[in-house]
Amino acid sequence: MSEKCCQEAPEGKWYSHPPMRNVLIAGALISLFFALAHFDLMPSFLEVLIYVWAIILSGHHWIREGLEELVKERKIGIEILMLGAV
Repeated sequence: MSEKCCQEAPEGKWYSHPPMRNVLIAGALISLFFALAHFDLMPSFLEVLIYVWAIILSGHHWIREGLEELVKERKIGIEILMLGAV
């Protein structure tokens, strides 16, 4: 028994899809700042702040979806579980 996926694939270029764009930007920034921190070119507190910011930037779309599902449907979805795991 096959079911169609409930979400459609985004159309257009990857950068016109905000969740994908945000995840890729956050990943690039994490890589850059990890390298800077690894070579002691930035303080550790700044590294932690940037990691927190990257988590919020990359997960913003899914966090919002998970909270909407929790409030409207009273259902805990994978988005909320992953938020707890972070």
